[in-house]
Amino acid sequence: MNNKFLKIFLSIPSVLGLLYMITFIYPKTIAWLHNNIIEYDYQAPIIRILLIIQIIYLIYKLWSYKNIEKSDKTTWTLFLVFFNIIASLVYIWKKDGEFQRMNSKLI
Repeated sequence: MNNKFLKIFLSIPSVLGLLYMITFIYPKTIAWLHNNIIEYDYQAPIIRILLIIQIIYLIYKLWSYKNIEKSDKTTWTLFLVFFNIIASLVYIWKKDGEFQRMNSKLI
């Protein structure tokens, strides 16, 4: 994932998820946009689908590295599944580049 555009594109679901969580913590901040909770019912499945697509792609990308230890792959898979919103940003912007370098060094 050396391409900055791809990194930004893959970060969008996590950023939307963070913003969505903030609206539940501070509901008054979003009240100027809409006063009805029904919009949340429409937003939740859309954000969840985007996050699931992101998880699937990142896990596929992670397991495509052949020369990375299985324990590292398993650990990051669990991080991506259970702590998706934060872990995916860390993986996209930091760990994927490290895994690419490790994978190319071992070949």
